Amino acid sequence: MKGALTRVEISVMNFSEFVETVSRKWVSTKKTGAKVIDESSKRKLRTRDINSGHREFRRTNKQRHVRPSTALYTEPAVDYEFVQQGKTTKQTTFFDLTAEQRHQLYLAY
Repeated sequence: MKGALTRVEISVMNFSEFVETVSRKWVSTKKTGAKVIDESSKRKLRTRDINSGHREFRRTNKQRHVRPSTALYTEPAVDYEFVQQGKTTKQTTFFDLTAEQRHQLYLAY
């Protein structure tokens, strides 16, 4: 099969490489028919059973450029400080934090 990928090749890829170089397609193994919703309407309902096929991954010819959809307004990871036990854990209230830590939370959310 031309362009087919193995599990090993996919597991070695990072997320960015996977998104930019792999195409995904649902291959049906069972014929599923559409169900009529209402006799007065021409609309039909079609569902896909998880056991009715499988997803096929193939390597694309051209690499797509995908921009991340989120913007992170946080400090770089090298600027993070270690957790202060009892001071910056789950039980800490917002106003117990320093002004800098509160500002960092404002930017993160």
